[in-house]
Amino acid sequence: MAAELRDLVSRRGVMKRQITAFQKFFDNGNFSNPSTVMELGMRTTRLEAAYGDFLNSQTRIEILDPREEQLEERLAVETAYYETISPAMVFLESTKTNQRRASEASSRQGSADNMGRYDTQSTIRLPPISLPEFNGDYKQWLSYRDTFESLVHSNNHLPDIQKLHYLKSSLKNEAAQVIESLETSSANYVSAWEQLRERYDNNRKMVGIHIHAVCSMSPIAIASSVNLRRHQNGLNSHLRALKALKLPVEHWDALVIHLMVEKLDVESHRLWESSRSSDSLPSMQDYLTFLNQRCLILESIETRSTYGQAARPTSYDDNTNQ
Repeated sequence: MAAELRDLVSRRGVMKRQITAFQKFFDNGNFSNPSTVMELGMRTTRLEAAYGDFLNSQTRIEILDPREEQLEERLAVETAYYETISPAMVFLESTKTNQRRASEASSRQGSADNMGRYDTQSTIRLPPISLPEFNGDYKQWLSYRDTFESLVHSNNHLPDIQKLHYLKSSLKNEAAQVIESLETSSANYVSAWEQLRERYDNNRKMVGIHIHAVCSMSPIAIASSVNLRRHQNGLNSHLRALKALKLPVEHWDALVIHLMVEKLDVESHRLWESSRSSDSLPSMQDYLTFLNQRCLILESIETRSTYGQAARPTSYDDNTNQ
């Protein structure tokens, strides 16, 4: 038993050195180099696997040696692990998001360029283009309006008859009813777009809808990455919309954070409060960073739990084969 305990303690020491090595790499890496970013992703995956092995070894250590100091060792390694890997996971997630946005922007620009190469003489069928749909939901109006204006309305290479076709094809339900009485003709495009803007460019109504949506966001009963991501994305979406409507949301941090923290699950609420090390007021960026780190940790735990259940062997009663 003593030999086994020494071996397990030695493995724990290896985990500590792996955490230190990972931290040095993350602190000193040149992440403007794509290959270094890729290496960080691989190192993160490897450290997660090593942490899973550590948990198994540490549990065995505590069975063999149930002294309080062994529990303290567990807490020390867990703290070092999460403090080291969380910033790296946030950085990787941010990098993926930026790459995705750049790709989407390039795709939209390519679609607009393709449309510009068509004229009234050569167009036989509509060029491929991805447009968002709008069904009359005020919360989606700003995003729809700006995208449509960028890709279609401001495109001088498109004739009005095509613009009206794109407009009608992208409207659904209540929004489609606003211009359904207009015939599809070049003369009606400007009128159709003006009617749509008169109907939905209602800043007072949109402000009220987004503020109500923030205040009435659902409380989180169970801590999960899905629930917290929904909370984070909803808050981000409404605040961006309010900022686009020229509201001074940058001065609302204390009020909004207070409302949002009250909607967190009990454990996330506790972790948020414990993360505040001073009396200074947190910023909205502090809160969003906390949510992102919490989601990444929960995603890692949920993934490891799923894989663990899938890999667990089924036990059989030997008597069933007799």
